[in-house]
Amino acid sequence: MNTKASLLTLLFFTAGCLLARAQNSVGIFENSADIGSPKTAGSASYDAGTQSYTIKGGGSNIWFNRDEFHFLYSRLKGDFILTADFAFTGDTSGAVGHRKIGWMIRESTDEGAASANACKHIDGLVVLQWRPYHGMYMRDPEEERFYPKRGGQTIQLSRIGRTITMKIDWTTALVVRRPTSSELPDTSIPWKHPPKAMMKPNTGALISPT
Repeated sequence: MNTKASLLTLLFFTAGCLLARAQNSVGIFENSADIGSPKTAGSASYDAGTQSYTIKGGGSNIWFNRDEFHFLYSRLKGDFILTADFAFTGDTSGAVGHRKIGWMIRESTDEGAASANACKHIDGLVVLQWRPYHGMYMRDPEEERFYPKRGGQTIQLSRIGRTITMKIDWTTALVVRRPTSSELPDTSIPWKHPPKAMMKPNTGALISPT
């Protein structure tokens, strides 16, 4: 993924487990679309009163060499920090454990695009996972890093230079002020992804070939 190119950033939702100008903007996001032609069409809406987004979607998974999910996104360049509170709503009985929601950085809307996502699963699993190249099969555990604690409400995903980092916070309903970036737990999961990167053994970091 070329660090000088535009990046797609998003809130996403999957039940299993670019554009010159926005055509379907929702809140601050430029577009809302299904990725990978899932059988269940997704949707996204924004409530200005509560400043909250509701995302519905379905699909086989975000894994292996292609993804199916609903994508709420904008195009960004350069460094950024994204922070939001996430929660599953509605009837979640019988939901598969790989249902997930969170932030994603993606090179395009193609189903096999290179990407990195910081997500929490409905069974409590929190993970940073990535596909280094277009169409590459994501592997367990080579292309994922699990957060040591399950659950969590606030998910932060940042890109500073060539490092992508996920942070999680367990804010409860009793907390009325969202924590700042510096107040989130220091444990982070870095992912370095320069162009034509290669895997550095035993670390999960991606480094430039020498």
